[in-house]
Amino acid sequence: MKNEEQKTKQNSQEQSVINNQDDTSSVGSQQSSFVDYEDVLRQQEFVPIRPLGYGAFGIVYEAYDIKYGIVAVKVIKKQKFDVRELEAAEIIHKDIKCDNILLHCPPGTGRVYAQISDFGFAKKEDKIHEQTYFAGTLPFMSPEQFNEKALITQKVDVYALGITFYNIITHKFPVNERNIKEQAKKMAKLKSIGRPSEIKDDQLWDLLSKMLEFDPNKRIATVEALQHIYFTGLEAQDDITQEQ
Repeated sequence: MKNEEQKTKQNSQEQSVINNQDDTSSVGSQQSSFVDYEDVLRQQEFVPIRPLGYGAFGIVYEAYDIKYGIVAVKVIKKQKFDVRELEAAEIIHKDIKCDNILLHCPPGTGRVYAQISDFGFAKKEDKIHEQTYFAGTLPFMSPEQFNEKALITQKVDVYALGITFYNIITHKFPVNERNIKEQAKKMAKLKSIGRPSEIKDDQLWDLLSKMLEFDPNKRIATVEALQHIYFTGLEAQDDITQEQ
């Protein structure tokens, strides 16, 4: 009887140790996954005011922006994504621009590696719910982003990347007004982006014109863009090694 009591007591103590270890592990996990969203906002030059709501990917904050005034900003936890992961996770960056594309050219390789950075505005693609706030940098924003009731898909990133290429080649933007109201007004008057004289390559313009299509339903998708002749033609193949 005495041996059974000692055995029961020992089992109880061992279970207590295990529970304590689980609690410690849980606390450590919570601390490691903690994100200071207000600090993230301040780093992006927003002044956080109050949280508006939480979600699986982060939080929506009411914040002050020096350019646009009071805005709603969604912040997700920073993670590493490559192109395939972005497609699989259906992530919309919503702020692709020249400043957010990092280029690295290792000495002697003759190669340039590009990586998208700054996922502060990123969100999971939602083809059901309408957008309730603006996000992005004006010249890179697609026509549908100026419509508060629009369904925002990955096509906004396709348009923004098209503007990025346009800007790199011409050193200007097709539309670049001083504020969001004027930008929206000018975009509403346009039916399409005209071909600039600086773009001589017909295949390149064919690709860019499809990326800059105003109707998101007609705009080329990312997978289709990568299969475009500009990237897959004989001239392009000569510039791409097997490793790339």
